[in-house]
Amino acid sequence: MDLRFLRTETIIKEKFIEQLSAMSFHEMTVTKLAKASMIDRTTFYTHYASTFELASALIMDYLAPFKNAFELSQKQRHLQSHFDSYHFFSDELVDYLLQNKHDIQLLREISLGKNSFDPQLRQLFIHVYSKLFNRKESDFVIYLMVSLAMSNLEFVLNEGRLPKRDELKDGIDLMYTAINQ
Repeated sequence: MDLRFLRTETIIKEKFIEQLSAMSFHEMTVTKLAKASMIDRTTFYTHYASTFELASALIMDYLAPFKNAFELSQKQRHLQSHFDSYHFFSDELVDYLLQNKHDIQLLREISLGKNSFDPQLRQLFIHVYSKLFNRKESDFVIYLMVSLAMSNLEFVLNEGRLPKRDELKDGIDLMYTAINQ
């Protein structure tokens, strides 16, 4: 691919994130984004059909490390008899989340229905957990695990760290006690 094309695409994505800091996604227009990127509208349309397509592409870019971490985790799980996936995800993803916290939070606010950040990440978790636990994607256990994973994401973004195993255990014990009262 042409280096100039890639450079322009990178600038468009960077300016998109900058513009999201200043205005909502629905206030953003191709004209405003092209002006901020110092390109004309025609150049923008060479790269993306709309700001919605650009937002979807950026969301996919920011979800790629999750997909890569899950794939690597599955490979390592097969190679090691006592692979610690909790530790792996804390190492792999917490640093990524903290380094990209601002951008991820901005992208999470964009409403694109099923193409939004959170629904796509939930779907990724559903797929991974159903394979990992050998359960149907519609099993309630998978819903619980995905909700826990999304809560972990929220916690990392808000508190700057992954919950400790004891914190998770305490939460699960509390839910178990509440259910059995």
